[in-house]
Amino acid sequence: MKPIAIVVVGLFRVVPRAALSGDREAAVRTAITAFYKAFDDGFVGPADFATEDWNHINPYGGAIRAAKQRLRRYAEFIKLS
Repeated sequence: MKPIAIVVVGLFRVVPRAALSGDREAAVRTAITAFYKAFDDGFVGPADFATEDWNHINPYGGAIRAAKQRLRRYAEFIKLS
């Protein structure tokens, strides 16, 4: 039983307490919802969900570091589909 207690205590030390906060989860959910709404609308409005230092890495390893460039690529993708 003692090793399990040590592991549990260790996990609580590793996981930041802010990550367990419901307020932070709500903020993340709001940002994700804003992204999906903007995607559905074709990215015609301001990007309330993105920061200038947005670093996007796609599943194939390609990286885009600027929010404006990433949003431009998403808009191109929407026009193609």
